[in-house]
Amino acid sequence: AVSWGLLVALSCLHGTAGLWGEAGAPAADPPARGCAVRGTCVASPVCPCDVGTPGCEPGGERCPFPGAGAPCVDDSGAPPSKASEVAPSIVEACGGDWAPDDEVCCTDDQLSSLRDRLATAEGLLGRCPACMANFRRFWCAFTCAADQSSFVRVSNSSTCDPAAHPGPNKGKGGGCEGTVAASEDREVAQRVRVNVDKAYAEALFESCRSVTVAATGQRVVDVAFGGAQDAAAFLHYIGSAAYLSGQSPMLMSFTLSPPSLAAPEAPAGPPRGADEPWGGALRANSTGCDVDDEELGCLCGDCEAACPAAPP
Repeated sequence: AVSWGLLVALSCLHGTAGLWGEAGAPAADPPARGCAVRGTCVASPVCPCDVGTPGCEPGGERCPFPGAGAPCVDDSGAPPSKASEVAPSIVEACGGDWAPDDEVCCTDDQLSSLRDRLATAEGLLGRCPACMANFRRFWCAFTCAADQSSFVRVSNSSTCDPAAHPGPNKGKGGGCEGTVAASEDREVAQRVRVNVDKAYAEALFESCRSVTVAATGQRVVDVAFGGAQDAAAFLHYIGSAAYLSGQSPMLMSFTLSPPSLAAPEAPAGPPRGADEPWGGALRANSTGCDVDDEELGCLCGDCEAACPAAPP
């Protein structure tokens, strides 16, 4: 089986993963612009043990950051930055939906990691260009959207203490020395909750659900996404599998939220209470896999919607 860990940890951004129920209040205004996480705080894993073995739980004392690229919590209140100043490669990484003048919550170091991992994802999802385009848009919006704090909540964070984890931050078993977290005394995100627009999540899943692995004919969702049968299960697997196997730096738990239930602003400052209502919802452009487009359209074998109707 192909490991989902090859696909997740894309944005790089303790507990067990799950889906929270829908919550919130009707929105009167657009979500406020602001960041929940921004920049890489711990570049290499801090986990000098085999993840998942006794005493080596991801997010635990011995293994606080099991995957590379743990992001800094952003509780500064600083506004998003112009992409040309902090993320000049955004168009290369995320495509024409973005522009150098856009305000963003990501940095170029995050985009470098995102670009590499999306290239790996394309090896599985690229047979259906619309699916891959939607997958890319999802992670770019999660990582960079200027209203990120309206749909992302940090629920667990930690420092990276060189006294507890000595040694330079290099390789799997590295320590905290030389990290942004240690040098700037920053909190590092370990677990986040993410509100995703329900209709958007369903469109993303539908565009990818029938994509197959060329060598075997199996569906990619069966091979690499835990056999997900719907958008909720798809996102649940994305958020938990790589973290629990030590291939992602933080746990992501997703909520599907109808737009009518999206509140305009997130509460400021981590850690945030698990029961507090918050947020807008992550959404981006999406393209159906049956689109009549030479570059994005998918074949019948990878897109059920593109198959001709059965004769009566």
